[in-house]
Amino acid sequence: LGLEARGDDLFLPHYEAGATPPATPDYPLLLNTYKLTSQAGGKGGNAPWLQQEPAVHLENGWESWVEINPATAAELGIADGDWAWLESAQGRIRVRARHFAGAAPQVLNMPYGWGHRAFGRWARDRGENPNHVIAPRENPMRGQTIWSGTRVRLTRA
Repeated sequence: LGLEARGDDLFLPHYEAGATPPATPDYPLLLNTYKLTSQAGGKGGNAPWLQQEPAVHLENGWESWVEINPATAAELGIADGDWAWLESAQGRIRVRARHFAGAAPQVLNMPYGWGHRAFGRWARDRGENPNHVIAPRENPMRGQTIWSGTRVRLTRA
């Protein structure tokens, strides 16, 4: 990932093309991760009432899920509620596939909040952490991990 801007221009507002890897036959989909307000990126994982109703846009609690556009799901033969394997070159996790019309075609959305191996009775060994499939890429300006934009595939479990 190289930066085009140089010198003082680097620190001024400017546009640079994104660093999203191109789709491949093995990994045609793009993974977008996000934090639910109710889960605070996982910090609410040990509160049972936050596990029960974590998201207002889906009725899905107590487990990890990935949101998929219904048309993309139809192309893959994945029904709403199917268990699926979310896989990248870094790893594979098992998640519930949820149809969501708000998901962009060819983009999977997965919230943080599950996948703890400890953190108390209500969080331990519940769900999956999307970090297990995220590519190790960093933002060249900040040096921080790029949390979205990993190429993945989704198949029925």
